[in-house]
Amino acid sequence: DNDRAHGAGTYEKASGGIYRGQWYQDQKRGFGSEVWADGSCYNGEYLGGKKHGNGSYWSPNGVSYEGQFERDKMHGHGTYTFKDDRKYNGQWREGHVSGCGKMSWPSGAAYEGAYVEGVKEGEGRMTWPDGREYAGQWEGNLQHGEGTMTDVSNHMTRGVWRLRAP
Repeated sequence: DNDRAHGAGTYEKASGGIYRGQWYQDQKRGFGSEVWADGSCYNGEYLGGKKHGNGSYWSPNGVSYEGQFERDKMHGHGTYTFKDDRKYNGQWREGHVSGCGKMSWPSGAAYEGAYVEGVKEGEGRMTWPDGREYAGQWEGNLQHGEGTMTDVSNHMTRGVWRLRAP
């Protein structure tokens, strides 16, 4: 059909955005580069008109992501930098931090372990800049279940935690 975009091309949106890349039957498919009116941009793979495969996203507010996409959502493994300079490197599911990964804060604090839809759930290890560390079970972002807390003097407390308390 001659009325459909097919092959390499450029599309300028009325909103000010622009897409440069591959087309297949009027849909973005293959490698492409997209810039939106707010200055955000994406470079990577498309399928069926959606971000799908490996790609990188950057926004002027400091947010960035490099990793895998599925149907326009972060899905698979990727690294996300938040506008407050936190950084997450790990698994994503349908746009949410889900699975195993590591969150690092500018303060030096870090959590490495399991997440379910952005919430610490399951086994994980949290370290604080002052040297404290908790390794064990988490529920709803709180220390909950069997775990070990090591304080700044390297004293270890093992026990069963209930909503952060031993």
